[in-house]
Amino acid sequence: MPESEARSLARILDASVRVPGTQIYFGLDSVLGLVPGIGDLSSGFLSTYIIVRAYQRGVPRSTLTRMILNVMFDTALGTIPIIGDLGDIFWKANTKNIELWRRAKEDHTRGTGDIIFLAALLISILAFSILCAYLTTKVMSYLASQMGFYPGR
Repeated sequence: MPESEARSLARILDASVRVPGTQIYFGLDSVLGLVPGIGDLSSGFLSTYIIVRAYQRGVPRSTLTRMILNVMFDTALGTIPIIGDLGDIFWKANTKNIELWRRAKEDHTRGTGDIIFLAALLISILAFSILCAYLTTKVMSYLASQMGFYPGR
């Protein structure tokens, strides 16, 4: 059942709402991305669930690496105001990751090295997400000060 849960989460994050009159879908990832910094961090965190489930089902390291890179790219793209929000609609990292999982051979046996590898990948995505959130808040703060908005006044 974990694979169906992951597929459902990918649909919720990437394609749960259709733009009327189009074939364009978006999901919670796009909505969360509207909240500067913390939104992208939240969607990156939710995306790791799919990767952990894929790991548990025996997906090879090479596929897990590609899955992590998809999420990192999505997170980085999401930190760019407006462009990132539009990018989330078209770069569906979670849907891509489900497709990678589907195509992966699931006969890989796990060892201690694999657990360490997954932990390193997940720590990398967390650190990268935090860095993106931090940089977004710094850029937004700088832009606000340049436009004459001063917090606390």
